[in-house]
Amino acid sequence: MLAGKMLEPVAGQDVATHSVFTEAARGGVTVLVAAPGSLLTEGLATALTEVGRRPVWLRLGVEDRDPATLLMTMVAAVRRQLPGFGAALLARSGAWPGPIFGWDGLYQALGAALADQLPSDAALVLENADRVDPHGPSLELACRYVLPALPAATPRVVIGHATLPGAGVLKADRAPTAAQLEAPDPAVALPAGLGRWRWRAATLLRRSAAVRAALAFAQSSLTDSEIIRVLRASSLPEVLTAVAQTALSRVDAGSRRALARILRVGYAAVDDHDHEHDRVYGQIQGPWFQPLVGGWSRIRTVWQAPLAAALAGDGHLDRDTERGIALGLLRRGAVERAIPMLAGLDDQPTLVWALRQVADDLIASGQWGTLGRWLDGLSADALEAEPVLLDAAAHVAFSRGRTDLARCWLDMTATAGQHRQNAPHRQEGIPGLPGPSGQHGRHGHRGEHGPPEAASRRLLAASRLTAITGDLAGATSRAEQAEALARVSGDATVEAAAAWHLGGLHVLGGDPETAAGFFQAAVKAVPTGLASGSPMVAEADRLVRRVVDLRRDRREHAAAAAELARSEEATMALLRAHLSTAFSAPKFAEEPGPAAGAAAAGEAGGDPTDEGGQTATELSVDLTVVTQRRPADAAMDGCARPEMVVHVLGPLSVAVNGRPVAGWGSRQRALLAYLVLHRADTPVREVVMEVLWPGVDPAAARNSLQVAVSGLRRVLRETTRGPVVVFERGIYRLAPDVAVSVDADVFEHHVRAGRRLTDLGRGDDAVAEWEAAVALYRGDFLAGTRTDDWMVLPREQFRLTYLEALDQLSSLYLGNRRYAMCALLCRQILDRDPCREDAHRRLMRCHSRQGQPHLALLQFRTCAEVLARELRVAPGPATIRLQEKIRRHEPI
Repeated sequence: MLAGKMLEPVAGQDVATHSVFTEAARGGVTVLVAAPGSLLTEGLATALTEVGRRPVWLRLGVEDRDPATLLMTMVAAVRRQLPGFGAALLARSGAWPGPIFGWDGLYQALGAALADQLPSDAALVLENADRVDPHGPSLELACRYVLPALPAATPRVVIGHATLPGAGVLKADRAPTAAQLEAPDPAVALPAGLGRWRWRAATLLRRSAAVRAALAFAQSSLTDSEIIRVLRASSLPEVLTAVAQTALSRVDAGSRRALARILRVGYAAVDDHDHEHDRVYGQIQGPWFQPLVGGWSRIRTVWQAPLAAALAGDGHLDRDTERGIALGLLRRGAVERAIPMLAGLDDQPTLVWALRQVADDLIASGQWGTLGRWLDGLSADALEAEPVLLDAAAHVAFSRGRTDLARCWLDMTATAGQHRQNAPHRQEGIPGLPGPSGQHGRHGHRGEHGPPEAASRRLLAASRLTAITGDLAGATSRAEQAEALARVSGDATVEAAAAWHLGGLHVLGGDPETAAGFFQAAVKAVPTGLASGSPMVAEADRLVRRVVDLRRDRREHAAAAAELARSEEATMALLRAHLSTAFSAPKFAEEPGPAAGAAAAGEAGGDPTDEGGQTATELSVDLTVVTQRRPADAAMDGCARPEMVVHVLGPLSVAVNGRPVAGWGSRQRALLAYLVLHRADTPVREVVMEVLWPGVDPAAARNSLQVAVSGLRRVLRETTRGPVVVFERGIYRLAPDVAVSVDADVFEHHVRAGRRLTDLGRGDDAVAEWEAAVALYRGDFLAGTRTDDWMVLPREQFRLTYLEALDQLSSLYLGNRRYAMCALLCRQILDRDPCREDAHRRLMRCHSRQGQPHLALLQFRTCAEVLARELRVAPGPATIRLQEKIRRHEPI
């Protein structure tokens, strides 16, 4: 990375002083949108120095459109004051790369680290922000998570030459207008003889600090007649071009070409100069250079076009010179500037060689977007001839959602790697740089495998890629190698990430017990703190342990259920044997039975069954059996007011006095569910018969109802001695003294509260209510139960209400920037209603705001395919407009 982009200007130039800088240095957030040259940032450096502030200065470039590059730039800039800062954060970025896991967590961790470690006398300046925004999410991420995390007293200044949509998420304390940026009365004397051009010159001087600095330079270097000719130019660029042409006309061709080389890079370093170079450098000095600390200088943005025009033919660099500059930058580690220069030379062999040196590091640091743009410029033949680049291209394709292409390139990588192992080793190099054994800064060539820390990250990335091909065994093998190498190199973050990834692979393989061991190892290995990713590791460990516990509970309950089933069968056998001694089968069939008894009792207005739920004919037999089966339970005997908890959202689940109800059939379940749901309506017996046995002969339906009531009372007696279902005045209902709690009632209560709080604008309170409602919905109404007609309407009503809860909660999550949770809920909505365009759009926004526009575009494609297949329509205008904005990298 070029060091000059992280150096602040040298303070002290009077012409750069401005009140907006003085205000910005007092603290808070300042957003300056100013035309090039209207301000000179030396004034900001001076203002910060005067109040005792040491700025962390970032001069952004197009390379910082990649969130990974901006992250590394910010860490490198902070390290000028805090050596070693951000090591855990960069390790997390390599272990959990943003192109896969999203950028929000990384930038949130960066903000937390800065808030905790940045000195109290620091300031933060982001210059040239318009080169990043709105071309990607980088500036918005910094403005959303980093700048607001710093103390309110810390000066934070964002400077750009055009509108900055990404800065819209900031609550800026000040954002001066163009009029406020003008100098009220420039203290610069104009030469006599300007005549009618004096007013225009005064206007330019008032509006542009660059013109004021150029005039100050001209007064010491040019004649009065030359100054008058310069100031007669009609615009700012023409004035600056005239100054440059006049001043450089006195310089020899060699010095002019030296300036052209500096202009090509944009920066000049102190170590660029020997004695001869110092002489040349002195000849080309002018207001176009901005002095930086450490002996560096840069070409001011406003002077770049005027200098190019003034240099004319001397400004044109031949291919060899351009190539030499690019290789020099590569030697310095300024990969972000060297590679684009090489790409512009149409020199594929040199470009391929350079990319081969840096591809592994770029993949390991999460700079997949940057590397992808460079690889896009290679021919297919050049790419396929290099296993290292093929592997990198596979990762890039994966991050773009092209899993088919990623799988293809991964297979080609394996084949090419095998051929390479069988071929004799070939030494090669590029003129101007050391050979394969040399070093090139951070991106030096390191041989076939590289050091353990680099190899472990590459293996981990390869394991993730292998997993998407369905080769879990291959992915596991690579992840195990990555974990072992990380342990050897002492890279705790990668070791934790590898263990975490192994846990995920075992979850995919259906083995959460083994996964739990790996997640626990990840918890032990990962350094604590947000920057290391430990919260993500801890959450996976918590969830998998919960899964393991639930599986154990299921096994225990299954064993208990099997034992109860065996006991029930044995008891039924005893019952049948007992009955067989008292009744013969023909005689039993000819007895009046429950139906006849029920009819008589019903006509008399009484309950056709006693409080025990059996007819008089069965009373003595069944009570004996029940007495034998019922366990002694003092708590059950002493319970004066039975408490029944009923879950109808999902499979029916009932507990009385904390004891689960079991051993009942589908009709008993349906009957209790109906009585619970209609306990306020108290439907008469005939209504219940028609609902549960529609179209059945009334006598047969009455008999079936009595049998169902009898069976229901029998299973309920296992949990309480008091009556739960009673019959009064022709109505079956729940006993008045039974305290009933139904999940559906609580669900609807939270939904009503969520609606009310949402309408009142109380978002945080509404989130709590909607979350509670969503948590209660275990599944559709009476899921797993045979569907009767009466269940259809409430099932659909609850389903629609649940979708409303998901919709409202996901909208609130989106507004609160909880994008991962919002995306999860959107997927749940689409699982149940795949044609919901609003859910598709919300999911697209989540992906885009997490720095994953490729996933957003894939979601649009999914939306279009679903609508075409299911409804034979195209996406609506709102969805299409959103897709177009994402494709143009506009903020959404």
